[in-house]
Amino acid sequence: MVVLTSKETKPSVAEFYAGKSVFITGGTGFLGKVFIEKLLYSCPDIGNIYMLIREKKGLSVSERIKQFLDDPLFTRLKEKRPGDLEKIVLIPGDITALDLGITSENEKMLIEKVSVIIHSAATVKFNEPLPTAWKINVEGTRMMLALSRRMKRIEVFIHISTAYTNTNREVVDEILYPAPADIDQVHQYVKDGISEENTEKIINGRPNTYTFTKALTEHLVAENQAYVPTIIVRPSVVAAIKDEPIKGWLGNWYGATGLTVFTAKGLNRVIYGHSSNIVDLIPVDYVANLVIAAGAKSSNDCIVCNSVIIKNSRRYSSIYGGKSKDANYQSIGDFYAGKSVFVTGGTGFLGKVFKRLKASNPESIKKVVPIVGDVTLSNLGLNQKDEDTLVDKVSVVYHAAATIKFNEPLQFNEPLQVAMTINFEGTQKILELSKRMKNIQAFIYISTAFTNTSRKVLLETVYPPPAKVDDVYKFIEEYGHDAQETKKFLGEQPSTYTFTKSLSEAYVAKNHGDVPTIIIRPSVVSSAKDEPLKGWLDNWYGGTALVQNAGRGWNRFALGNNDAPLDLIPVDYVSNMSVIAAARAKKSSDVQVYNCTSSAENPIIWSNVHKYFNREMVARGKNEIPYPHVIYLKSKPLMNIGTFIFQTTPAQIADFWLKITGREPKYMETLSKVLKVRDGYEFFTANSWVMKAERARELYSSLSPEDREEFPCDVTQIVWSEYMRDYCRGILKYITPKTNGKLV
Repeated sequence: MVVLTSKETKPSVAEFYAGKSVFITGGTGFLGKVFIEKLLYSCPDIGNIYMLIREKKGLSVSERIKQFLDDPLFTRLKEKRPGDLEKIVLIPGDITALDLGITSENEKMLIEKVSVIIHSAATVKFNEPLPTAWKINVEGTRMMLALSRRMKRIEVFIHISTAYTNTNREVVDEILYPAPADIDQVHQYVKDGISEENTEKIINGRPNTYTFTKALTEHLVAENQAYVPTIIVRPSVVAAIKDEPIKGWLGNWYGATGLTVFTAKGLNRVIYGHSSNIVDLIPVDYVANLVIAAGAKSSNDCIVCNSVIIKNSRRYSSIYGGKSKDANYQSIGDFYAGKSVFVTGGTGFLGKVFKRLKASNPESIKKVVPIVGDVTLSNLGLNQKDEDTLVDKVSVVYHAAATIKFNEPLQFNEPLQVAMTINFEGTQKILELSKRMKNIQAFIYISTAFTNTSRKVLLETVYPPPAKVDDVYKFIEEYGHDAQETKKFLGEQPSTYTFTKSLSEAYVAKNHGDVPTIIIRPSVVSSAKDEPLKGWLDNWYGGTALVQNAGRGWNRFALGNNDAPLDLIPVDYVSNMSVIAAARAKKSSDVQVYNCTSSAENPIIWSNVHKYFNREMVARGKNEIPYPHVIYLKSKPLMNIGTFIFQTTPAQIADFWLKITGREPKYMETLSKVLKVRDGYEFFTANSWVMKAERARELYSSLSPEDREEFPCDVTQIVWSEYMRDYCRGILKYITPKTNGKLV
C-alpha cells in the first residue's frame, strides 16, 4: 500500500541509518568509541560500521580491537545485543599512508557499500611539529575526501573539526571563516622544511599547529561540497559522558581532564588566566549525538555546527527539530510589506542597489515613484503634492544623497561651502521632513567609516563633531573657497567630505527627536559581491581608479605599507545591512551606529589587493605595461625618487621618441593622470585603521537563516581572491567601455 501525504515526512535518525553502512576514522579514539557505541545501540538496523585501524605500540590490529571492545563503554551492547558488535568491520590502514594504506579489496568494498563517512582521525597534540600535523590533519583528510568522491552510495561526509579553529575572533559563529593562510603556500613550506621559529610566523596567530591545520582542513572539506553533502562539526573542550552509556566515562587525559585532576589533587596552585573566564566544556555523548543527528539531516549545503554549550544555537536546534526562528520573529520582508520608502541619492551607486529592496519580479519596478527635488534647494525643491505624499505615506527614509568628492588633492576637493550645502544642510532638511512623517519607523543616514580618521580604532559610536557649526559658517564667510586655509581649518580631517559627514552625524544624533534613527558607516564601497550582478559597479570612486591604474601597469609606487589593510565593502553588503538595520530600528534617544566594514573581521592587505586584481588583468591581457606591480614606501621622498626614475623618466623618453618620429606625445599626459589619482588617495594608502563592527555582526546574527540567505552581509564570507577577480571583471565589463578604455 502506498500512502500519499501533502507534506514530506522525514525519517527519524534511526530510520535514516537503517541498512546503511558507515566508515569511521579515529574510531579507537575518545570520540570514535562513543560514535561507534551510539550508532550500534541507538540505530539497531544500521548496516556495517567500517573502522580504519592501524597497528600501534607493538599491538596488531586484532589485539587492538580486542582491547577496544574490552572497554566498559560497550557493556550495555554486550548485555543486550552482543551480536551487533559483529557489524564492526576492520579496515587495516593508516591515515598517513599513501591511499590510506587500504588494500584494493577493502577499497572496492568501501566504494560499493559506504553511505556515511565520519572523519574523526587527527593528531590532537597541540605542540606537534607542523609537518606532522600537516601530514595527519590535512593530507589525511585530503585522501579521505578523494575516497568519498568515488563512493557510489555516499550521502554525507562529516568532518570533526574543533571550535578553536578561529581563536582570533571573540565570537565564533557557525560559518566557514577565511583560512589562516594560503594552503598551497603552507604545503610548500612543509615540503621545503620549516623551523619552529618560522612555524610561529606561518600559523598566523593560531595558538598551535593543531588548530591551525584544522582551520586549513575545514576549507578542503568545504570544497568537497561540490561532490558530496558535507558537514563540519566543531566541538569545544570534549569532556566526560553526561548520560549514556556510562555517566562520567572518559577515555583519556586530554581536554581539561589532566589540568582539573592535578588541581584537585593540590598539585597545581597557580594558573595563568582569570577565574571568571568561561571554559566551554561539551560532554562527549553530546558531540556523538549531534554528529549522528547531523548526518541524518544532511542537505546540499556545507553545514557548520558548533558543538558547544550556548544558547539560541539555530543550527543545533534545527537539527533536533526546533524552529529556525521564534514565534515572535518578524522577517525582513514582513517588515517592509505594505510600507513606502523614501530614498535620496537613488541615482547614485548605493542608491541604485537600495531601490531593489530585494524585489524579485519585473513588476516591482512600477513601485519606484520619482520625486522631483534637490537637497540643495529650499524645502528640498518639493511641490506641495509630493511633500504631502511623503508625509502621509512614507515609513522608512534612506538618506544617501551626498557630494563624495574627497579622493583628489585638496585644490580639486569640493569647496567647504558646497560640501556643507549638500552634506550637512541637505541632511538637516531630510531629517526635518522625516520628523513630520505620520508613519515614520526608521531614518537611515548613510555616512562613512572615515568620519573619525584621527582614531586608529573606530567603534560603532557617535564621536564629538570636528568643529562647531557656527564656527564653520564664520570660516566660510571669511575665507570662502581658499584651499590652503580650508586645509588648516579641517585639521585632522582629510577632506571636506569626511568633515561634513562627521558634522552631520553629530547633528542627526542630537536632533532626531522621536524618529528611530540609524547611522550606517560603510568604508570603501566597491563592486557587488553577489547581486544583482557579480562585480557590478558604475563609477570610478572608492579605490577603483587606483587599483585599475596599477593593474594596467601604469602606477608602480605609492605611499604606505604593503601589509596595511584596505577596508573594502561590497555595495550589495552595504545595501543589505541598511535594509536589515531599518527593519530593526527602535525608538530611543540614542542613535544606533553600524560600521559596515571588513578590516576587523576579514582584512585584506594592499599587497593582496594588487596581487589578486593584477592576476586577472594579466590573464585577460589588459595590462598595458608588463609585470604590473606596486611598491609601497613609507618615505615620500623615496616614493618620489622611485616615481621619477622608473615612471617619469621612461615616459619622457617614450614621448621624445614619438616626437622625433613625427607622432603625438602621449605618455606623460597619461602618467600625469595616474599620479593625480595616486596622490588623491595618499591619505588613505599612508594610513590604516581597524574598524570594529560588533553591532553589525550581532545584527546579522540575529536574523533567521532565511533572512541571512536573502540579505547576506557577513564579511567573513568574502574570499578576497575571488572577490578581487570579480571586481576586476566588473570594471572591465561595466565601466571601461564607457570611457573607451582610457585611464582615469
